[in-house]
Amino acid sequence: MEPPVIMSDDAYAPQATWPEETSRVLDRVVERGGTVLLLGATDTGKSMLARELLNRGLHAGKSVALVDADVGQSDIGPPTTIGLGIPETPVTHLAQVPPRRLYFVGDTTPARHLLPVVLGTSLLAIAARSRGCRLIVVDTTGMVFGRLAATLKFHKIQAVRPRCILAIQARRELEPILRPFARPGGPVLVRLPVAPGVRVKSPQARAENRKRSFAAYFSSAHEQHLSYSRVSLWPPTLPKVLGDAPQRICGLLDAHGETLAAGILLSANDSGLTVLTPLADIAQVATVQLGDLQVTPQGEELGRPARRG
Repeated sequence: MEPPVIMSDDAYAPQATWPEETSRVLDRVVERGGTVLLLGATDTGKSMLARELLNRGLHAGKSVALVDADVGQSDIGPPTTIGLGIPETPVTHLAQVPPRRLYFVGDTTPARHLLPVVLGTSLLAIAARSRGCRLIVVDTTGMVFGRLAATLKFHKIQAVRPRCILAIQARRELEPILRPFARPGGPVLVRLPVAPGVRVKSPQARAENRKRSFAAYFSSAHEQHLSYSRVSLWPPTLPKVLGDAPQRICGLLDAHGETLAAGILLSANDSGLTVLTPLADIAQVATVQLGDLQVTPQGEELGRPARRG
């Protein structure tokens, strides 16, 4: 049997095929189902692998879900968020899958946001299980080197409790992360080679991807005024401080802290906030959560506001 052809998320990249041995492994993973967590450095083919697992799961008649925890190169929802997608038909690009839920992190790197990234990934995996999804693929960032990265992945694995971990590595760079879980009774650990045909993306290309994603998300956005009599700010911040950092990414949360949508803070005064957001009905907004990135509606990143206090 010929291995399946996998299209890269980059439309100009060459097609890639998985080795036959890898293809058989993926079939077994899909057959077993459950939660599958993907680990790998940047440009190793995690998104390609996620799409392949989802499509094979759908072909096998399973209900499938993707938890996209790559906050810097998001496919499900805009950058700075973790997204849950539940495709019903095979896809050629993960961005075709509409987000069912979002979890706002507030930055395009998890480095200063380990707790929100771990919590958000866990909550969306739980949400996918509650919807009866039999194969849940959890994609992660390419942050795998160093103590901070190992800490993030260690606690994410603890929180998500995957049945299987698919580790894509060029050499043995993931072994420090895998070692604590390589024991009887733990998750099944499957080591895979880097996907053939993966194109290395430059920082500029990654920035362009984020720009397009932000622009697409805010293309249908409109201004909304939120009064302080109805909403709270998190973390608590004075309006004057907000005025020093315009066009700040933010999350619009309901009374349970669940993310309704992302927004861009346009202005703030003593009475309330003006936010640009695609969310049409703001009646359920209870909290505006401030992020750590300034961005225009066209997706241009303006930097990060200075931290105070």
